[in-house]
Amino acid sequence: MDQEQPARPVAETIASFRAINPDGKSPEEYQKIFKTVIQQISHRVATRKERIHFAHMNTSAGAPPNDMSEFAQQLCLAILPSFQHKLRFLPHVLNPSNMRSDMRSWFEGVLNHLFAMHQILEEIDSSIISIRKAWERDQDDKRNLRHLRKLKARKIMVFTEAILTGPFCDLLNTCNTFFNCSNLSTLSLFDSHFIHDEWDKLSRRSTLTVYHIDTLIHWSQKSMLNVAKEEWRERVEAIEELLESLVECLHRIYLKNPKCSASESDQDIRSLSGPDHVKFSDDDHVKFFKDGVLIIKLCRIFFNKLGRITNSQPVIWVEPSTEMELDQLNQLLKVTSATRMYMYQFDDALPYPTPIRRETVVHALNKLQMAMSDCHGALDKYCNSLLETNNPELDHELIADGRLWLQSWDSSFRLVTEKAVNATGR
Repeated sequence: MDQEQPARPVAETIASFRAINPDGKSPEEYQKIFKTVIQQISHRVATRKERIHFAHMNTSAGAPPNDMSEFAQQLCLAILPSFQHKLRFLPHVLNPSNMRSDMRSWFEGVLNHLFAMHQILEEIDSSIISIRKAWERDQDDKRNLRHLRKLKARKIMVFTEAILTGPFCDLLNTCNTFFNCSNLSTLSLFDSHFIHDEWDKLSRRSTLTVYHIDTLIHWSQKSMLNVAKEEWRERVEAIEELLESLVECLHRIYLKNPKCSASESDQDIRSLSGPDHVKFSDDDHVKFFKDGVLIIKLCRIFFNKLGRITNSQPVIWVEPSTEMELDQLNQLLKVTSATRMYMYQFDDALPYPTPIRRETVVHALNKLQMAMSDCHGALDKYCNSLLETNNPELDHELIADGRLWLQSWDSSFRLVTEKAVNATGR
């Protein structure tokens, strides 16, 4: 596809085309305008980030402060379904077999459909700009609700961008190939397998794009609680992947052992912090490193346990009677995010516990310890809140087992972090 794309509006391009010899257009002229319009639509998609940012920065405030959710709903329940309908109908409009009865009507129908698609793209971009403006003015008194509302709106914007620059962009490229590599004046002869093969490919691309839009529309109807759950699980999975890679990397660099356990159980908690598990070297560097690896492993155990919703001894329960409240889950979401950040800092400090960097190392370790303590505290409060409800449906034994696991983990984590601090010479 051409690198230099025309900046002229699609509406103006089509109007100019139709104004000249309106009843005497050749198939080649239609073919040329089709390619031009496809290129203009592709240009709009390729430059939408910059255009939305510029429009967002230069649009005066005009919408009420709490309209962010309304704009998002309008996008997902009105604009995107309309776009979905146009994309679903696109293969029918472009079907070469439909040229048999009236070639000019086929040409004009294609042009009208491309124009309608471009108009909806403008509506999508306008809606995204409105969401971003409302985002900045959102001053809801309920901070947790505001945080989750912004989280949901951000995901809708990210998903929309991914659809337009991914499957929809592929669809446009296929349309461009369809118009660029075919001779429209001979389509009615039905003697070109290539043309029909490209149309089949176009139809598949259209179906895929419609599917992704449908997924986004359904996702947008999730409750705030389910959005928070999903986000928290994604962050736990990201932490799990980070910790797994850290353990492997640290073993490779310092212990010359690329193999590390793929899973840690409750038995590991007892063995990892046991007095006989590691025979410490006299070198403080080696001591700190080995304890640092244990800290990373214990963090991994913690988040691995949280991430297993079907675990036989889960820490967070999902039954209706033990459902986490929105405020509780949002707090856990925040402390989980902070923990991930401090894990990166600790990982950066771990390989270099030299005397010059000891203050940095201890600071990173303390921050990580406090972050993990916050995660533990959030879960402990959650257990307390369950017990305070006096709900007869609650499995008190399950809650007690969960708290016992948390206490066991916390004891092990404190012991190992204390050893690591001692290894720095503090």
